Amino acid sequence: MEASVIIPFYNSKDTLARAIDSVLAQQGVQLQILLIDNNSDDDSNTIASSYATKYDEISLHLELKQGANNARNLGMLLAEKDWIQYLDADDELLPKKIYNQLSISTIDAVDVVCSPITELTNKGTTIKYEVSEMNDLWLSLLNGKIGWTCSNLWRRSALIDIGGWNTNYTSHQEKELMAKLIIERKQFYFYNQSESIVYEQKASISQRADFPLTGIKLMKFLTHYLKSNDILTKQREKAIHNQLYHKYLMAYKVYPEEALSAMHNTSLKLNLVDLPVHHRVLTSVLGLENTFKILKMLGGS
Repeated sequence: MEASVIIPFYNSKDTLARAIDSVLAQQGVQLQILLIDNNSDDDSNTIASSYATKYDEISLHLELKQGANNARNLGMLLAEKDWIQYLDADDELLPKKIYNQLSISTIDAVDVVCSPITELTNKGTTIKYEVSEMNDLWLSLLNGKIGWTCSNLWRRSALIDIGGWNTNYTSHQEKELMAKLIIERKQFYFYNQSESIVYEQKASISQRADFPLTGIKLMKFLTHYLKSNDILTKQREKAIHNQLYHKYLMAYKVYPEEALSAMHNTSLKLNLVDLPVHHRVLTSVLGLENTFKILKMLGGS
């Protein structure tokens, strides 16, 4: 069993060694380990270089174009194995993660192995995010049940076929990537065992203003594709509008003008949204924009 492990990093001196060590601890597989420096200006490169010097299976590379997706794409092109394991520099894998996924009986017919992920929060709590095929890959994607960048295992040729990671996406990258894989009829397998650990970061990407706006962009793309191909079922449409509502609300709290502009360019069907009771009362009386203003002032959801 073989796989290429790609670890992009940028100023990750406090966590990079933990991520690399979790890969070196993998059991039952032969690995090519690619460390991709995305222009770090701390001690990350020194740490990475020390590992590359010590271990033959580890190599260090530089991606000058800023952004994790650029680094992931470089790793994809340099990978020599059929399977790719992506790992962010602040996360880690359990020792048999890759072996267990490659051991599934139908692996030869699979392009993506989807698995749950476990998050350790800053408050010390543990959250497990499940995967589920839901008898519909699109619903699995739309409901966040199709896995994550480091919990999934990816067939390199499938990623090459779709052109790799979209460098225009600053968040929701793996969802956009998996949407393209579904469109190209790649084969997904759901393996319900969590062997990837992510750590909540103080400055999470989800707190950035562009996070919900990029999510809105993805929902619009999916709506257009599903509608154009006459496969926008009621269930899929409902899932999309639920996503849109909560992303609009999130965007309004951090970037009101951009959120309103996005809202005005989309017809949000509130009748399809599973609104909390107080949201439904407010929207029915005050309308959507005024409801968002009140919720923003209250600081709640």
